[in-house]
Amino acid sequence: MLVHPADLYVGIRSPRTFVQGRTAGCQSIVTDLDGKAIAGREIRMRAVVMDWVFEKGSGSRRRPTRRIALVKSAARSGRMSIRD
Repeated sequence: MLVHPADLYVGIRSPRTFVQGRTAGCQSIVTDLDGKAIAGREIRMRAVVMDWVFEKGSGSRRRPTRRIALVKSAARSGRMSIRD
């Protein structure tokens, strides 16, 4: 049963969890319904770095840092890097 019909899909994978102070990245790929990789499509990815601060016994979030990357899809997965 196909729940979300679309002509193309974007897959995203991260090899590890993100750690503050280190460059983080993910791989992306665009495929059709049959899983065939589609090259030449623009992918816009947005990452948000959430920073928590504990003061006087309670936690709060600082203003998030946003990073945007534009990549072109290829026959194999492409990489996006983010540094906080």
